[in-house]
Amino acid sequence: VEADGYVLPGPAALHGQEVVIARNKALDGVELRLRKPASIAGRIVAGDVAVPNTRLSLYYLDAEALGGFTGPFALDGVAKSSANGTFTLEDVAPGRLRVIAEPENYALGESRVLEVGDAEALTNIVIDLLPGGSIAGAVNGPDGESIAAAELVIASELLPRPRRAVSQADGAFELDQLPAGRHELEIRANGYRTETIPVDVQQDSEARID
Repeated sequence: VEADGYVLPGPAALHGQEVVIARNKALDGVELRLRKPASIAGRIVAGDVAVPNTRLSLYYLDAEALGGFTGPFALDGVAKSSANGTFTLEDVAPGRLRVIAEPENYALGESRVLEVGDAEALTNIVIDLLPGGSIAGAVNGPDGESIAAAELVIASELLPRPRRAVSQADGAFELDQLPAGRHELEIRANGYRTETIPVDVQQDSEARID
């Protein structure tokens, strides 16, 4: 369903509603509710410093799609902050959401939970970024052999989605710009047992995993 001046929340797969019509039967009472697009404007800073070129995504906790409420879901890379750190997000579907900031030199940041209504214009949304920490090390087998192409997946409540890396030929890996706090690092490699390791990340420091 599409209509000029309206928007539907959620992934494209939810922008339709299945209707079953029996042969020789009329179907009454079908209601499809479209929403008026909203906008969100604000800026990305680190203290008093504007942070440009920050990738912005929307993480919906819930929203009303054609088939009822749905969530959570994410819309990745919807915009980037400008040279002075400001941003404006247009055609935002109403719902309950956070703006996620993925900067180049800071940890991931996010806005407070925003309740976005039809045709609403939210302004002065400030996301204040903190320095990130990192995890680095090497993936080795039980006999000390280096393991290349191992997949490393880090996840926690502090991250909007898991982050991934692949070990190099000598087994070395690095995951940087992580928010401070407790994370779970999962290591997968063909022919080896999957390992899960809790890791505490600190601001402006590197946690070593060998």
